[in-house]
Amino acid sequence: MLYLCFCFSFPKKPLSKKEKFIKDVTSMSGVNKKTAGNLYDLFHKKMGFDKAYITQKSDTGKVNYDFNADDFNLTVALKKDGVSAIKWGFYTLYDGKEIKIDKQGILDRQLTDVAKYYLYTKEIIWDNIKTPKTTEFPDEFSSDLKMQRNGDLVGVQGYFDAQNTYGALVRSKYLIEFSVTDLDANIYKPVYINIDGEITGKWEDLD
Repeated sequence: MLYLCFCFSFPKKPLSKKEKFIKDVTSMSGVNKKTAGNLYDLFHKKMGFDKAYITQKSDTGKVNYDFNADDFNLTVALKKDGVSAIKWGFYTLYDGKEIKIDKQGILDRQLTDVAKYYLYTKEIIWDNIKTPKTTEFPDEFSSDLKMQRNGDLVGVQGYFDAQNTYGALVRSKYLIEFSVTDLDANIYKPVYINIDGEITGKWEDLD
């Protein structure tokens, strides 16, 4: 008697977003599945990101890995049984115990228009020195120019050259903070001005 066997191959169920994340993280970093799953929950459930994935081993440390989370480049310090830290630039988003800054916090700290922030800084300086027409500033890409933002507040640190009342070119250092009400309409208000130690206003913490 001849028996015919009809064998069917059923397609594999595709991995869920979390399962794929865990697979990618464990294979690249060597951490266990529990740690990778906890990291997924940190990104998606606690920090508010919609999409996150590992990109490469970071060159900033032996246990650091680069991740992309909603187009933000993050560095994650991993150990076999946990997540030590999550950083965005010089900001610590997660310190191994609690979340310091979530996705909204990152959005609040993004420098959305460096050119305008720098222009506002120059205008504030011009309004507060005796020879505004003689000022010379480095360009906005200078390593000597530092900017930080948190919500409406923007802080800028740098230097400029200008002639003093005797005509000599003098370098001055400044720390300026202002509040932006409407970026499109260029509406802002100085909060703190420090030019060579001459201070007006009160500095508000940006951390």
